[in-house]
Amino acid sequence: MSSADSTASSRVLATPEILEMILLELDLRTLLTAAQRVSHTWVRIIKGSPSLQKALFYQSTQTKTTTPDAIFYNPLLMDAFPSVFPPSMLPPRGSASTFSFGRLKMFRTPEKMDPFLRQEASWRRMLVQQPPAQSVVIFQRVHAQTSDYHRQYALEGKNTDPHEGITMEMLFEALLFHPKIGCGIGSRTYFLWNHCCPVSRPSRGDRDINDAFQKTLTTTDIVIYVRAVMQCSQGGSPIVEEQRWHQIRGAYRRSRSN
Repeated sequence: MSSADSTASSRVLATPEILEMILLELDLRTLLTAAQRVSHTWVRIIKGSPSLQKALFYQSTQTKTTTPDAIFYNPLLMDAFPSVFPPSMLPPRGSASTFSFGRLKMFRTPEKMDPFLRQEASWRRMLVQQPPAQSVVIFQRVHAQTSDYHRQYALEGKNTDPHEGITMEMLFEALLFHPKIGCGIGSRTYFLWNHCCPVSRPSRGDRDINDAFQKTLTTTDIVIYVRAVMQCSQGGSPIVEEQRWHQIRGAYRRSRSN
């Protein structure tokens, strides 16, 4: 590259408006990591640009939509937390994700668990989708010996601005610490996104429970469906999923104390 070309390139990259347009063409992972290692100027521009912050899922697009095809899930979170999200970028009809701690990226690379859970980790404050989800309900169905029953709980977020939306930290902390989401024997957790009915409806055989489930599904952006079976005996060794749950809870608490 000639001196003139180098000077012209430097001049272009020194123009914030042009640099912003260039950065918006990067993939999300490069924008989040490598681009912010270039210089303090680039970091300042990325953090100060509403367009770039929306591209990084840090700020809401604040666009209202009722069309599932207009909703985009956070691809970095889909990679790190695959069993939370549907299997594709766009929410297909009939999608339901069965949650498993074993599919999380931190278990695929265990040596990264503690760094992944650090308090300043970028995933914590990322929105799970654009436009942002605004509501989460835990719908618990319990299969007891005499009859089935259900309970539901609205998930309260940490955001002071209700228009900012649901972050990954809010969902993950619910999975770890909400008392109605269990990982023991007979318990299964499913994520249902953006009013999409699962292929095999998890609520069967009881009209009242079915009706309540359908109402929740149509009025809530994210439904965490917990299906539990009351056990006559609590003996025996914990299953692998429960062991993983305890392992992550311990690491998460360590990250809070550091």
